Amino acid sequence: MPYATETHLRDRYGDVSLLQLADRDRDGSADPAVIARALADADAEIDGYLAARYPVPVTPAPPRLTDLACSIAWFKLHAQGVAKDGPERMAYDDAVAYLVRVARGEVALPGVAAGAGGAGAPAAAAGSGAARSGAGRVFSRDSLRGL
Repeated sequence: MPYATETHLRDRYGDVSLLQLADRDRDGSADPAVIARALADADAEIDGYLAARYPVPVTPAPPRLTDLACSIAWFKLHAQGVAKDGPERMAYDDAVAYLVRVARGEVALPGVAAGAGGAGAPAAAAGSGAARSGAGRVFSRDSLRGL
């Protein structure tokens, strides 16, 4: 099930704006395939970020994911590009920044049960604090002393 639908886009951005962006064959109606492609691309982009912490696709989709999917799909519908500081680009950049924070574990995805992490999700122990693993330090004050 997609995170957002054509109806979500119509409700958010209006019929006229959607028609202007999705009527690629100029027949006076928005092309469903164009809209479906933008929504599918948005879903794939979202899943790419969320897969590190959650099983994807996330079902049912919380409202925040619908919001993100609309912003990403709207940006992708702008085939002619958008201004660097335009509202479409800013909304897209905000959506991606939020997804990066979710993937890093800095914020939790609202509406998704805790502990539903995917294969890459780290196990968190309550009160465990920070931990590191890996090889020891190659360079230290002692090993560089006298250089």
